[in-house]
Amino acid sequence: MSQILASSTSYITREEAAELAGKIFSVKKLKTISLKTEPFSIEKLGYLSEQSLLTIHAQEDIDDRESTHDCTFFAKTLAPESNAFVKRVFREESHFYGNFIPLLRNFHVESWAPQCHLVKENVLVLDDLKSQGFHLAAGKLTTKQLRAAIAALARFHASSILLEKQLKVPLTAAFPGFFGARKFKNDDGPNSRFLATGMEVGESIACDLGLDSKYVTMAYHIVTQGNHLTGSKWNVICHQDLWVNNMMFSEDDESCRLLDFQTVAYGSFATDVVQILHLNLDRATRLELENFSLELYHSVLKEVLLLNVVHLGPLVYLNKQFTEEYTRNPVLQQSYDLVSRKDFVKKVMQSDQDYRCRLEEAVKELVNYVDKNRFFQ
Repeated sequence: MSQILASSTSYITREEAAELAGKIFSVKKLKTISLKTEPFSIEKLGYLSEQSLLTIHAQEDIDDRESTHDCTFFAKTLAPESNAFVKRVFREESHFYGNFIPLLRNFHVESWAPQCHLVKENVLVLDDLKSQGFHLAAGKLTTKQLRAAIAALARFHASSILLEKQLKVPLTAAFPGFFGARKFKNDDGPNSRFLATGMEVGESIACDLGLDSKYVTMAYHIVTQGNHLTGSKWNVICHQDLWVNNMMFSEDDESCRLLDFQTVAYGSFATDVVQILHLNLDRATRLELENFSLELYHSVLKEVLLLNVVHLGPLVYLNKQFTEEYTRNPVLQQSYDLVSRKDFVKKVMQSDQDYRCRLEEAVKELVNYVDKNRFFQ
């Protein structure tokens, strides 16, 4: 339900709102008449923040007459009852939008993320992509959407490479401490526990399928070893959470914007490429399109780098039941994040055939890969 921004939603002042509207309409002096927020969509898009549609109604005085301007934005706000883990994730995403993305946009690169207009401790104000004709994919990506997503990812990675070339030092050295804190280390910290709860789900599914769950456990330890930097290829800023709800597509599906930079890290470009293919396609489609996707990724990456005079050297759905049940209860949300999500995921698998097949395929491939490569010995 719409509401005027008041005490509980007073993260944005009228002066800030007038400045936001002024930038959109290239008008220096605007007076805010009203602000309101309403849910951005019928179903919640994520669970680590509140998503709202922010509408600003502003007024401009021109030669004794009034002219009004209306504009909308996508606002992500941090719920007051959020636990420490969620607060830290929101703070880090705010830091990325406020300090990294402006640097990444300083090159000749087609847009790959929504514009961020305001960064504060408890709120991010971004482009309202929906008003620009963008939409979420319906479950798995179509071939056309996959092309757009791969191209957007390549542009994001190219921007990272260009920034590093400009700074003349690795990004981990240019921004000490930021990326290191986001590694999935096996140290019982929140990142480690968050990953461990997902691995627990994989172990349980492996058991249900009659597979040896020790290989899933071994995969967890492989993931938490080192920082997975590559010595022979480019290291880049990786998104690390490229599932279907973290991408929006233009009306014709020719263009894609990446969303939710809550888990960014510095590492091998392959991390994100593999995620897009494994999280958003069934196995048969992935096997059919992965070579094409890799060729497209390299082609777009090379094109962007050459344009900027740099030469290139040689899964899972967010269920509606989850958002309704868990985001209302901070205790359940913290349990899902850091303690165990096995029972919830297994229950969703019983009611969603496609979800079940995707997870079972992923676990089978994971176990077979670890077994085949004898990581356990």
